[in-house]
Amino acid sequence: MSERIIYLNGDYLAESEAKLPVLDRGLLFADAVYEGFGILDGQIVDFIYHMQRLERSLGELSIPMTFSIDEMFHALMGLIEKNNAKSGFLHLHVTRGESDRAFLNMINMCQISLPLPKARNLPLMTCHQQLNC
Repeated sequence: MSERIIYLNGDYLAESEAKLPVLDRGLLFADAVYEGFGILDGQIVDFIYHMQRLERSLGELSIPMTFSIDEMFHALMGLIEKNNAKSGFLHLHVTRGESDRAFLNMINMCQISLPLPKARNLPLMTCHQQLNC
């Protein structure tokens, strides 16, 4: 089997040439959304459903969707064609992108709940910590 083709940031690349920046927030902090698509008879199964779920998930994390559903459909169909895939599974990862390790304004307040040993008769301790965002 020849080397797989990867779709990365708008380009089709040989798998051995596909590289992510080391400061990609998806790698550093798992600041990303993953969606999986089944391939059957060379077609994507339930594409619109999966893209709506992806769009909703990105919105929940305030990660911009920098592509249209139509653009992604054509990109993924191109990927299927270039890999001559008739059946299988596509893995789509969308990250926030490359940035330094500074925290983003994603969380203003964090609640930490720690269970304490029963010997103290205190079932739960809750403290609030303000994060410097």
